[in-house]
Amino acid sequence: MPRKKKDETVVEETAKKKNTKAKAKENKEPKENTDGAEEGEVLYRDIKLSDDYILRRDNACMWIEEKGIGKKGKAAGKETWNRVTGYYNNMQFTYLFQSFANKKLRSISNETSSPMKYLSKMKDLEQEIHSMIENLLKEIEHK
Repeated sequence: MPRKKKDETVVEETAKKKNTKAKAKENKEPKENTDGAEEGEVLYRDIKLSDDYILRRDNACMWIEEKGIGKKGKAAGKETWNRVTGYYNNMQFTYLFQSFANKKLRSISNETSSPMKYLSKMKDLEQEIHSMIENLLKEIEHK
């Protein structure tokens, strides 16, 4: 059996990783992870904050993802989920929502030149965040 050169192995492994990531990104609906858990135990659970946002968690951190439509490659025209916040420790909800608000405010300021439109969109964002937090609290109470 001929041996592979080191460079060929690295290229193959990189291609496999990219393919796995692309497949994982295509279908990221809310789910529960029970891999490695004891029977009936859930290691983490995605929480639907709204129709467009999901709180995702693993055993160390959490982040918020936004629903969108892919524009390039294999995801073109398909529903995708993209991270919109940084990664935060599982108990740092304040920082998570601050990160979300800051990102959305930067986006609003780039889109809007009128102060009145900016204030209107800020008010909409505030209502959206309150709604997301209410949904989060409901999910936590059901747990």
